[in-house]
Amino acid sequence: MSDRRRNGNRSKVRELTAEGWSAKQIGEALNISPNTVYAHRHQTRKVNERKAETDSRRVERATR
Repeated sequence: MSDRRRNGNRSKVRELTAEGWSAKQIGEALNISPNTVYAHRHQTRKVNERKAETDSRRVERATR
């Protein structure tokens, strides 16, 4: 699977998750495994955590 399609699915998974869809519903709608939905959600969380860490470091440096 291409990176472009994977990233498109990841975006759609984020969108549908925010709307309250289950992993099974999302998987059926996007024709992917619910396990893939979980993996996309996990990857999104990791990226968001890294961004939050970077932002907090930036704020910490600015307040010194």
